[in-house]
Amino acid sequence: MKMPIFMVFIHSVPFLEGCKSKPSTTTTPSTTTTTRTTTTTVYSPTFASDPRKFVVNEGNNITLPCYVDDLGGLQIIWERANKTLAVGDTVYQEDGNRVHVQNRENGSTIVIREAEEKDAGEYVCKVADVELKHTVQIIEPSSAPVRPEVEPDPKSGVVTVKEGEPATLSCKVTRGNPEMAINWELESGYPIFWFGLSN
Repeated sequence: MKMPIFMVFIHSVPFLEGCKSKPSTTTTPSTTTTTRTTTTTVYSPTFASDPRKFVVNEGNNITLPCYVDDLGGLQIIWERANKTLAVGDTVYQEDGNRVHVQNRENGSTIVIREAEEKDAGEYVCKVADVELKHTVQIIEPSSAPVRPEVEPDPKSGVVTVKEGEPATLSCKVTRGNPEMAINWELESGYPIFWFGLSN
């Protein structure tokens, strides 16, 4: 009886390096955010001109000054009744032929020719965040202020009375405008009487 013969074949299989599993590593790049804050300081000049009230005869020119210690390249803005009159040397009024701006190193002067009644009011000069206000009053030439003149009565200014008798003192205003009040006082300045308008 013959026995079956079994044959075993062994094949060598090459080992593939690529089949090896390797632990994976993920690298996340870091990001740094920098916030920078910039603070801007607005330069505010100091006015060298003072706010004033100008009394101008109708028909004359209105001249308003606006000067600062250091303009620093800023522009001057003139306004009236919440409307812009001029910025720098540019005039924005409809009747700009009457309005003129004279610019200087540290300020400007606005000139309004042939003043009319409508030109009365408040004028504002603005530089950066500061402002200066002028007030203009227009009067008729006939009502221009006139220095008063007073004459004593009698003209000698001497009144002689006897002790115990009443003394009458009087004076006469020969000129002056506008209407004025008259008061009497002692030489020391102590008031005696106060009267109403002279006329």
